[in-house]
Amino acid sequence: MREAQNTWRGGRACGMSPEPPVTHHLASGNAGAYHARRRFSQLDRQRAAIGSIFVSHPKPPQIEAAFEDFRKHLAQVEGPHLDPLVAPFAEMEPGIIKMLGGAFNIAKPEHRIVAFMVGATFAMRLEKDVNAFWFPNRSSGFGAAMGLVEAVGVVSPIEAASRALARGQLSELDDLYKDLRAVVARATLSPEAVGLGGQRLQPQDYQRLFDPGLAQVACLDTRAVQTLLATPVNQARRDIEDAISRAAQLPDPVKTQIRAQIGGALGQMDPDKALAEQLPRSTSLCELLAWIHGARASSGLAPEELWRELVVPLLHIGAAETFPALDAEEVAQIEPGSDPLLLYVDIVPFATPAADEDGVIGVFPVESAESVVPMEEGFPRLVKVDPSALEVVLAKFDPTATRTSVEKFRAHVVAAGAPEPGPIESPLFEAALSLIDDLATVSKSAKESGGVFCVRRATEAEASSEAALHLVRQSLQAPRIILA
Repeated sequence: MREAQNTWRGGRACGMSPEPPVTHHLASGNAGAYHARRRFSQLDRQRAAIGSIFVSHPKPPQIEAAFEDFRKHLAQVEGPHLDPLVAPFAEMEPGIIKMLGGAFNIAKPEHRIVAFMVGATFAMRLEKDVNAFWFPNRSSGFGAAMGLVEAVGVVSPIEAASRALARGQLSELDDLYKDLRAVVARATLSPEAVGLGGQRLQPQDYQRLFDPGLAQVACLDTRAVQTLLATPVNQARRDIEDAISRAAQLPDPVKTQIRAQIGGALGQMDPDKALAEQLPRSTSLCELLAWIHGARASSGLAPEELWRELVVPLLHIGAAETFPALDAEEVAQIEPGSDPLLLYVDIVPFATPAADEDGVIGVFPVESAESVVPMEEGFPRLVKVDPSALEVVLAKFDPTATRTSVEKFRAHVVAAGAPEPGPIESPLFEAALSLIDDLATVSKSAKESGGVFCVRRATEAEASSEAALHLVRQSLQAPRIILA
């Protein structure tokens, strides 16, 4: 779980809202231009840097630099006869061991550098030979992964290299390379299989499908989750397919799609073994099923950055009675029409310190976070967190008083000589207050029901399926009428 914790440091009552993506769309507008004192954690800065790289570069520039370093060091220890873009990794392994100076240890910074160089070399080879490209993906420890043009496939080269080094089997990279070439070859011979609906996927498509950039809080019924994981696959498949069939409000084409996706995935597993016995191979599927079976209350889905940079700060600032003085440099950086709420959370200090500003969605300590579905490594999408981190601020938060305080702060900014900010009322303000209200509802539900308070991460594609999954959940939890 430690690897998962490191990754996270850097990630409505009685069921889900039928349209949770609304908050996401509300939050996608202008975020203002004042950045001087924005509360970015170290990981936020890293991700922002990675995101800016993808605007103007086909791949992160440090990848090519690391590859050139690897080429140079390999030539120094093995001679110039090995071409890193051609030679099998198994042949380069003796030289890599020399670079390490012994057995690989991820705890050593110099070994992590070697792992990065090996991963960068693997990435360069994939780019050259299978036309792979980079796209932002926060489920990867690097914050980015590679996708395929000719087929649907995702690979994280840096993580793949680290795993191969940890196992002392660099030939695993050669095997993965062969597998990816085979996938591309099959897709090339069957053009109708390319992408989705026969269309080649671009980086933005991969990000929508695979980057879990949205987050929500939820209360999960732990008994339902434990029962699910102990259920044999064939029974779990019958249960979910029956629930899909009984979801009367679901259109038939949607039923067919969900049945194919979930039932098809379950059909590839050992039908007689319990789901828990088939971890970690089925972790993602088990997380999805745990979400369908166990969710009892949840917030809307919103970009993780909205939670970190607006919702959590606003909750911890509350209704401030005094405001910091603005110096000339700060005033000069405020542009006309800037959102006063964003200025407020950027400038006004927290009234109550956050439990962990670098934690899960900027508040929940990573050390106490735990994956709902057992996993030793990887990126958990359902994470149990300690809700006590929010008890004090939720009890004190007054939305009316906070709105009044933001109005006074707007006047304070104008009095300091800054250009007039925009109006107080905005979809962004309403979205933030709605999410804070959701937090309170989920926290109360977890306390009263004894359920688990958790944070869920989802992709945009998954968010678009939430309304359908909500109907499946209702069907699953509804009493069955058995006719004699």
